[in-house]
Amino acid sequence: MNRNILVLICLILIEEQLAFTPSSNREIIFLPMKKDHKYGDDICYYREIDEKLDYAVYYVKPCEKGKYCEDNVNFQPFGFCKDIPTNITDIPNYGDTCTTNAECQDSLICENTCKRQCPSSSTPFQHDYDSFSCHGSSYEIIEDKYCEKTDNKFSNVYPQTYTSHQTYYGKFPGLPKECGIIRYDKFTDYSAIPGSSPIAYESFTRYLEVSREWCSIGEAQDGDFVSDWRFCKSGFVLPFYPNKDIVNPEEDYYTLAAQDMCVTPIAIDINHPLFECVITYKLEDGSEHKYKVSSSGPTNSASRSCNANIVIKSQLYTEFINEFNSASEEDKKNCYRIPQGTVGNCENIKLLKLYYFYRNINEYLFYKDRKDLEKVLHFKIQQDYHRYYELSRYLNLNYLFFLLILILL
Repeated sequence: MNRNILVLICLILIEEQLAFTPSSNREIIFLPMKKDHKYGDDICYYREIDEKLDYAVYYVKPCEKGKYCEDNVNFQPFGFCKDIPTNITDIPNYGDTCTTNAECQDSLICENTCKRQCPSSSTPFQHDYDSFSCHGSSYEIIEDKYCEKTDNKFSNVYPQTYTSHQTYYGKFPGLPKECGIIRYDKFTDYSAIPGSSPIAYESFTRYLEVSREWCSIGEAQDGDFVSDWRFCKSGFVLPFYPNKDIVNPEEDYYTLAAQDMCVTPIAIDINHPLFECVITYKLEDGSEHKYKVSSSGPTNSASRSCNANIVIKSQLYTEFINEFNSASEEDKKNCYRIPQGTVGNCENIKLLKLYYFYRNINEYLFYKDRKDLEKVLHFKIQQDYHRYYELSRYLNLNYLFFLLILILL
């Protein structure tokens, strides 16, 4: 293929390549490294300048096991592989074996295992991975699925009015569970009709939070309210009130804030003349609905959803979650923080690749069917997730090894 044509085909957006942008601000492209280049076998990229087209062309390859390619230091014309940083160290958590207080998480002490020190009249309790407290002997134990459960108390005489609430907390089940799904319920309340004599009352519906449930990423279905978008299988939320509408259902003195609810986006109009955008979404029952994003909506946070890529990003996140659900328990523990931007000790190459694509939609669209540029893709993923190519090579070798055994048998 003509070199100039190949250059044009492989053009990548500048803003996604800041680490490799040369000082002249030329646009850059990535190509697989040539086998007959003149710089030696110990480099992972070299750069050539195409003065005619005003491009900086990087010829790249991923590094060998245990290494990754250094960034473009001072715009030098080639780069070397360097050792992967040491993996993140696990700190003993509540109940884990320890030898000194310094090993345990903050607020815990070491008594063969990491413990919370509490007065004799109370017992230790773990709310979350890094949240601990002490509770009195009368502390209520709730069902395992709940991280919080609220007892809403009402007066026993007419009119029945909301008076107070007491929230109880469930024991942390361990990673990768977090307190993520929010449940509401509706109650009948009464309000005095102004100017009525004798006093008359009218009823209205009030929504109150009744519980929060433990969940992992991707466990919440369409229609579930969540504390973070990561818990949705669709990876997408829009703000709604507890009645799943964009109009506040409360009256008089009681006002609720809109809360993120899981939905699956299926289309978006970012050129609507009256709104910032209009999102078509579906719920778990397959029903389709429209969501108008405007400054008068329940919260301006919805405007962050006015992005042309929301549908494909949701599809990629669902694919990521499906892969996560089929992963080993160890991989789930190590990889569930990827959507928070923390790779940690995750070594599941399928999850790393899928989330790289989720974060880099343009590269997904460009590389997904280009086998000839697979080496470039491996190089780019390895720059973000340093162990990616090392593991993919290892798995490929294992696959060939078992295939050979089957042939011999």
